[in-house]
Amino acid sequence: MDEATLDRLEFASVWQQSLTHVNTEDVHPLQEMVGGTFLPQTPRPRMEEIKATQDLIALDLRRLSVPVSDDHMAALQRLLTIWSLTKSDLGYRQGMHEIASFLWSIRDRESQFHRVEPPADANTDCVDFHTLLDPSEVEADTYFLFSSIMQRLASQFFVERAGSPTLIKAILYRVDRILECHLFDLELDWSPILLDPTLSLLPYVSTVLLLSHRDRLITADYIEAMQLLMHLPPPSSAQDIVREAHMLQGMPTADMGAAVLRAHAQQPPCLDTPVLEAAKMRFMELSHAHAPRVLQNLFNPMDQREDTPDWSPLSQARLHSEPTDPYAQRRRAMLSLDDVHNI
Repeated sequence: MDEATLDRLEFASVWQQSLTHVNTEDVHPLQEMVGGTFLPQTPRPRMEEIKATQDLIALDLRRLSVPVSDDHMAALQRLLTIWSLTKSDLGYRQGMHEIASFLWSIRDRESQFHRVEPPADANTDCVDFHTLLDPSEVEADTYFLFSSIMQRLASQFFVERAGSPTLIKAILYRVDRILECHLFDLELDWSPILLDPTLSLLPYVSTVLLLSHRDRLITADYIEAMQLLMHLPPPSSAQDIVREAHMLQGMPTADMGAAVLRAHAQQPPCLDTPVLEAAKMRFMELSHAHAPRVLQNLFNPMDQREDTPDWSPLSQARLHSEPTDPYAQRRRAMLSLDDVHNI
C-alpha cells in the first residue's frame, strides 16, 4: 500500500476518533491526543478551552484574505480542529488558517483536471496519478501537507520576538516616516506569520507592499487600513516586488522609498518637511514615550530601575526578544537595522 493511501487511512481514523461523541455532561464530545493516545474523555475545563479554540478558528476563517466556499470553510474548520487536538502541545494559533487555506486551494486546483475516472485500458502510471490527485481526498491530503509544513513553521507562532514586524516598522520609518507614523498611530497589530530568520528579505518585501498602497493607507482609519492589509490585491508582478525589496535592502533611504512609490504610481511624501515641524513631531513623540517614566522617577525615586539594555555592535540577536514598550521596539529595530547596514 502506497504512502498516500496510508496517510489517508490514518486521517480517517484520527477524524473518527477525535470527533467521537461522549454522552456525559462533564466531558466534551471532542477527544484529544496525548502521547499518541486518545484520551477516553475530556474534562469540562479542557472542553471550554477546546470550544474557545473552535470559535477562534471559525472567526479566523471568516476573515480569510481570500474568501472561500462554505464547503471549503467547513473542511478547514475540521482539519484545524483535528490539528489542535492531535497536537495538543502546540495547538492552534492565529495565522495558521491562512496557510491551511492556501494548501487546500493548491491541492483542490490540482484535482480539477482529474475528476473523470481513467479509462479501463489506462496504464498503471495514469491510474496511480489519478489516485494521487483523487478529488475526494483533498481534505486528508491538505491535513498532512499542513502538518508537514508546521513541523518547520510551528515554532514561529510561539516565539515572542521583535523580528519581522518590528523590523518592517524600522525599514518603513526610514523610507517613508509619515506613513510609518500614521500606521503607528492607528496601533495596527503586525502579523507574526513567517518570522523565519532565514527569510531576511521578507521585511523588505512587506515594506514594498505597504508602499505600493500608500495613497489609500495614508488617509485610512483603523478599520479601513486593517481591511486593506487583510485583503491586499495580488501584485501585478512578483518579480518587480522582489527586485524593489532587494533595492530597499541595499539602501533603505527616503529617496529609495520615493522611487518605489513612483514605480507604483503612489504620491511620495514631501521630503522637504520644515525642520521646525519635524523637530516638533519628534519632541511630541519623545515626550509621549518618556512622560510616564519621568513622573515615576519624580514621585517614586526609590522605584527607579536600570532597565536600559546595552546596545552592542552587530546585535541582530536583539530582534529575537520582544519588548512590551512600542517605542523600545522601534529603537531596538532601528539599532539592529543600523548594525546591518553599517557592516
